[in-house]
Amino acid sequence: MADFYFTDRKYNQLGIASTDELASSSVIAIDDIGGKEGDYQSVDGGYRSYSATLHFSPDQSAQVKKMTKAGNFILYKGRDGESVWTTILSREHDPLNGTNAFVAEDASII
Repeated sequence: MADFYFTDRKYNQLGIASTDELASSSVIAIDDIGGKEGDYQSVDGGYRSYSATLHFSPDQSAQVKKMTKAGNFILYKGRDGESVWTTILSREHDPLNGTNAFVAEDASII
């Protein structure tokens, strides 16, 4: 299970998504290309990329769209339990299917 915290540029929390279907949040991160399986890191390029798809109910569409606005931040725990901050670069919001696919990057790998 992993939780993802979404904030705006002023660090105001906009929402939380979880990979745990039983979590109190009903916005669930799925097709987790990042996280444990595909939190892609390029030491040569000096960046970390994270992408996933959120599933949401129709009444959550506006909130998820606000959460995943380009430039917003996502905080989550990486593979080794370290805290990771990423910035959302792009998203595809599909309210009819209840999905929101996004890509985020962090340009500060050590």
